[in-house]
Amino acid sequence: MANANSEKKLTILIPTYNGKEHLIQAVESILPQLTEPAQFLICDDGSKDGTQDLIRELGARHPVLQ
Repeated sequence: MANANSEKKLTILIPTYNGKEHLIQAVESILPQLTEPAQFLICDDGSKDGTQDLIRELGARHPVLQ
């Protein structure tokens, strides 16, 4: 059985609604600060400005986001 502490990950939650204009800057400002394994949860609330497409693009660009 794995030690519970070894499985902990930092979770970064970014809620967004029509936030395409600021999402890249938000994500890319966090990435260099990570000092431990982390997971990103980007919660889009039905954006109509292409945010969903950008989230997919960011996931392809930064494997840590997948």
